[in-house]
Amino acid sequence: MNKVQFRIPIYDWGITVIIIDSKEDSEVVKELFEEFRISDDEALYNIENENFNGGETYMNANEKKGLILIYRCETTNDFHRVLNHEKRHLMDRIGTIICIRDEMETMAYLDGYVSEQIYQSVLL
Repeated sequence: MNKVQFRIPIYDWGITVIIIDSKEDSEVVKELFEEFRISDDEALYNIENENFNGGETYMNANEKKGLILIYRCETTNDFHRVLNHEKRHLMDRIGTIICIRDEMETMAYLDGYVSEQIYQSVLL
């Protein structure tokens, strides 16, 4: 399992990205679900049955937390596709929650920052 945690300082949000390697990672995910107050049996099922090429994005607006889960991916291209798909959900939800009205430039800068935080930890 690969775990990336970072903050988005300008909005004071904490983000956790979990990249699942095996079904044994379900125990760590269960702990995170408790921390985030998430109940998602389907996600745990997907991890425990080693379903490939998918992910989930969760938000806790009250505590300003975001969680991205990436299930095992069969190829590097699948990984990039799933990660970017889930990252887009994260960006959209943060933008909605904090009422970003300038959807173009502000969101592009936010996306760049989040991408940098994820990719420097996951891909290097």
